Amino acid sequence: MSYIKGTLSEDEQIKEHITLHWLNFLPAALFALIAMVCALIGYIQQQNGELPTAYAAAALFFILSLYIYLPLAAVEMAVTNKRVICKKGIVSVHSEELYNGKVESIEIRQSIMGRLFGYGTICFSGTGDSTVEFVDIDNPRETKARIETIVYNPENR
Repeated sequence: MSYIKGTLSEDEQIKEHITLHWLNFLPAALFALIAMVCALIGYIQQQNGELPTAYAAAALFFILSLYIYLPLAAVEMAVTNKRVICKKGIVSVHSEELYNGKVESIEIRQSIMGRLFGYGTICFSGTGDSTVEFVDIDNPRETKARIETIVYNPENR
């Protein structure tokens, strides 16, 4: 069960799941591809009677790909009818939550690369110093519009 589903109150429903942009996973995929190529080279070395030294490189690149991928896979972002939630972490968990009635503004931050590839950060500012950020998400403009209909709906307060 996901962290967010496990923390829902009795009458709380998830209205929007937010996903990371595919570009976040590209380095992990490239390292995994390099690991596969190294494993293939090691196999060829082994078949030729040589010492398969490329297996060590394959293991290293595989571990690097997991090191990059696992923290990204552990990110959960959602908007419910009561709050905005962002959870990060596998073993140690960091959770940011902001009740919908406390959200004062929602803004989008996009770099030039973000504009080109269609990703950005949505920042929720609440009363006091409370903030929640959905970092590097897919289609931030469309996502912001969908989130605003949920967060600013008087029935959800």
